[in-house]
Amino acid sequence: MKHNLAVTLTLIIFFFVAELFGLYAIGRDLKISKSSAGQIITSHPVTAVGARPEIKNSQTLIYIFVSVLIGTVLILLLARFRQPRIWKFWFFLAVWMAMAICLGVFMRPWLAIMVAFALALLKILKPNPISHNMTELLIYAGIALMIVPLLNALWAFILLIAFSVYDMIAVWKSKHMVSLAEFQMQSRVFAGFFIPYKMKAAPLQSSARQVASAPKKAGRPKKTLAAEAQPQSAILGGGDIALPMIFSGAFMEQLVRVQALTKSAAFFRASIISLFATAALAVLLFKSEKGKFYPAMPFLTIGCIVGAIVAMFV
Repeated sequence: MKHNLAVTLTLIIFFFVAELFGLYAIGRDLKISKSSAGQIITSHPVTAVGARPEIKNSQTLIYIFVSVLIGTVLILLLARFRQPRIWKFWFFLAVWMAMAICLGVFMRPWLAIMVAFALALLKILKPNPISHNMTELLIYAGIALMIVPLLNALWAFILLIAFSVYDMIAVWKSKHMVSLAEFQMQSRVFAGFFIPYKMKAAPLQSSARQVASAPKKAGRPKKTLAAEAQPQSAILGGGDIALPMIFSGAFMEQLVRVQALTKSAAFFRASIISLFATAALAVLLFKSEKGKFYPAMPFLTIGCIVGAIVAMFV
């Protein structure tokens, strides 16, 4: 086991809570209506920061993947030329928008934007494990709220597969995600959960050697894997949090449209995916070895697939 038991369990719990919270936010935002022919129609209102792109399914997949590639290159350039301030500003804008989208489900848009702005400032200017991890819950729910309406369950599944392959290449072949994660930690701005061995309100460690799987953020989802920072902390990247959430959210909406389930029933079924994804993460964390790096997405994808199969027969 790469990390001690307390840190491992904390990371697992944070992941599961994030998945359920994201699923709940998607369900709360979901609107259900019927056409004149009696067909069930699902929709989402405009987000607190504006309308979603006018794209669907395959177009969404291409948009996300191209955004990830462009974002990866840009962050590598920032790391190469040591420009952490530009990265911090970029990160600030992304998390501000993502949190505003999530909070907009629960409050008026103008208030959501203001609260998200304050939280984003706190995250950047006063980084500590508590504020960092709490805001991460809002960020990935916001990303899922933006993307889920643009994908059906099939294309969300394809998205999982595509990023699982990308993750394996990024971690086992190119290894460029190590550089990305190191740069983020040195900048004291990291996308994903950060669990220190001593849970105290201390800044993120700047000298930690991290391993990341694929970055992805608001339009370009940012992805890492569970790994060590120094050997005094563990991380789980944004992509590993957001992608299973996107899949379970798309699955939930499809249950409402196709099987005419209520939102509550669909949430229960979709939460089975979250449970199995969490179990897959637990297997990875308990079986991983110190000093070795593992792409998390293949494990999480297997968990999502098994969970979806079980959910279809419940």
